[in-house]
Amino acid sequence: MPPVADVERIGRYTKGVTPGGTGPAVLIGHFVTARGPAVLRDVAKIHPGGEITDGHRPDGIVVYADLVG
Repeated sequence: MPPVADVERIGRYTKGVTPGGTGPAVLIGHFVTARGPAVLRDVAKIHPGGEITDGHRPDGIVVYADLVG
């Protein structure tokens, strides 16, 4: 889980697939903190077929992933 001090950061399960890879990627972040809304504040607006951007891959490559579910 990203630290509360960095409420605009998405973390990921590091033993899984990185976003953009083959298979499911697990992302985690804060919805709201004591200081207010955080990175996942609009998570209800995300639907299957939507797209997310990940600019924090270890290799520095920015990827776009389609959401399924």
